[in-house]
Amino acid sequence: MIEATPSYYLKRQAHATFMWDPMAVRNRDLTGIECLLWGNDYPHREGSFPYYREWIDKQFAGVPDAEIDAITSGNAAKLFGLEI
Repeated sequence: MIEATPSYYLKRQAHATFMWDPMAVRNRDLTGIECLLWGNDYPHREGSFPYYREWIDKQFAGVPDAEIDAITSGNAAKLFGLEI
């Protein structure tokens, strides 16, 4: 028997990476921001590199800066134990 709801474990243990996913950004109030990891697939040109800033500005328009920072760098740093 589990002690918490399945959503508790999913939010605690699952992460989703994306380059372009407006629905993930729009639904962050449902999933929480801690599980979202944005990436630009550097140095591969089939990703957002070298136009990552434009991708971020467009995809995260209207999102608070603290949430953008978390999704684009802070969450990954925390997950992998990195200092930024």
